[in-house]
Amino acid sequence: MNYFTITAGRTGSAWLTSFLSQNLAINAIHEPLGIDDFGTNMPDIRTMRSFNNYGNNDFVKAFWERKFASLPNTIYAETNHTLCKCGLVENIFLNQLEDKTTLIILKRDIVKQCLSYIVRNDFRVLSDKA
Repeated sequence: MNYFTITAGRTGSAWLTSFLSQNLAINAIHEPLGIDDFGTNMPDIRTMRSFNNYGNNDFVKAFWERKFASLPNTIYAETNHTLCKCGLVENIFLNQLEDKTTLIILKRDIVKQCLSYIVRNDFRVLSDKA
């Protein structure tokens, strides 16, 4: 069984990773951010831009085939807000994984979500002239 999230950033996905790890007795993944993960376990910018500009083309499909082939045959959970930005749902069906996959939708009050971005300094001003 695979668990993936449909969410934006700052909605509790890191907390959900911990929750799933503890309750499913697995090592759930938040966002695989190792240098070798991009383009294999984590979409890189080319994968995202290809999906957004050209749709679910051969390049995007190849990413998903590699990603899904690398998943263990046990319970797998990944809370990663970038996956739906490059074809997660479409490729679950194309790879016939719908019966083995649960999608978890995370939502957060938009004001609290935006405040979280600000508190984390995501939108800081780089100079006094900006």
